[in-house]
Amino acid sequence: MPKTEKLPILQDFGAMVRAYRIERNLSQEAFADACEIDRSYMGGVERGERNLALVNIVRIVQALDMEPSDFFRGLDKDKRHDWRAKELAERERKALNKQFLGNKKPKRSAHTL
Repeated sequence: MPKTEKLPILQDFGAMVRAYRIERNLSQEAFADACEIDRSYMGGVERGERNLALVNIVRIVQALDMEPSDFFRGLDKDKRHDWRAKELAERERKALNKQFLGNKKPKRSAHTL
């Protein structure tokens, strides 16, 4: 099956979901469980590969303990670019870590604990 082009709005939505999830220190698996959504499906959401039904959007917003108006404010035109830039920066950081550290996790210093 050929890969379809990801729509920017879906990528932005997924980046917002991922950022809010990480902000709350939730693993993707724990968050998917809280949303009553399969973890692999949630991965597709965060990668911008899924066009969600409203019921799943509401589950995500509720699991983030947010009001829909606050959540969707992040999709305003002036903020959408910020989510994509954060997502790209995170991907670059992970790629560099993988390149330089291999599969090893970076050591935490006492200052970051």
